Amino acid sequence: MKETPEEILEELKKTYGTAEGVNPLAVPVIIRPLPDGRAVYYDPLKGEGGVASSRKEVEEAYRCPYCGAWHVYFKYV
Repeated sequence: MKETPEEILEELKKTYGTAEGVNPLAVPVIIRPLPDGRAVYYDPLKGEGGVASSRKEVEEAYRCPYCGAWHVYFKYV
C-alpha cells in the first residue's frame, strides 16, 4: 500500500517532533521527494509542513531574500 503525502507528513511530524527554541542552524528542514516529482517537507522549528510541487520549490522557499544563501540546511529522507 502506497502512503499518501498527508500520511508521510504525519509520519515526519511524529518522527522529528518540534524544535522550538533550538538553534535554527542545528535543525534541518526534512524533505521526502515523491516518485511523481513532488516533495513532502516538514520544518521542525515551525512545526509545520506540506506538499510542494518539487524539492527545488521547498529549497527556494528557504533562500534568504537579502543575500541569496540558505541559513538552514536540508535533510532528505
